[in-house]
Amino acid sequence: MLSAVKMMVLIGFMLIFSAQAKADALEIGKFTLGIFSSIAVHELGHATAVEAAGGHVNKIELYQNGLLSGATYYDPTLSNQQNQFVSASGLLATSVTTEVIIQNESLHDKSFTQGMLAANLLSNASYVYNFYTKRLGENGWQGNDIDVYESYGGNAHVLNALLIAHTAFSIYRINHDTNIVPFVKRNLFGISFEF
Repeated sequence: MLSAVKMMVLIGFMLIFSAQAKADALEIGKFTLGIFSSIAVHELGHATAVEAAGGHVNKIELYQNGLLSGATYYDPTLSNQQNQFVSASGLLATSVTTEVIIQNESLHDKSFTQGMLAANLLSNASYVYNFYTKRLGENGWQGNDIDVYESYGGNAHVLNALLIAHTAFSIYRINHDTNIVPFVKRNLFGISFEF
C-alpha cells in the first residue's frame, strides 16, 4: 500500500498534469512551489509554537529523505500541554492558510495558492487517514503529528474530527462559494478528483 506521502506526491503530480495541462511551465512551477510551501508553512507552525511556549528550535528539515515531508527539532523541555500545542500547530498553520486563501478572492486564480490549497487539504486528510490505518512500529511507521499529540495526552479523535470537518467544509466552499478552479469535485459516492 502506498504511504500517505507517496500518495500525496502522486496526486500532486496528477493535479499538476491534469488541472494545469494547458498552463505554461511557469504556472506549473508556481503550482509546484505552492505544494512545497505548504510543507514549509506546516513546519513554521511547529517552530512558532515552540518559540511561543518558551522552547528553542534547533533545526527545521524540509523534504527529508527526498520526500515531501519535514520535521522540526526542538529541546524537549516543554510540558505535555505545550507539546500537544506544538504537535497540533503545523496542522493549525495549514488550516489557517487554507482559510486565508479561500477568504481572499484575489488569491483564487493564482497557481501558487492553488498548489498550496491542494497540498493543505490533501495533507490534513492524509494525517487523519494515516493515524487510523497505520500502527506505530509496523513497517517502519514512526507516527505523525496526531500520534505525537496523542502521546502527550491529547484527544486525537477530537483533533481528527476537527481536521476532517475543516477539510470537508473547505472543499464544499471551494465548489460552491468561490471562483477557485476546483481540483476536487463531489459526486454521489463522495469525493473524486476531476481530470
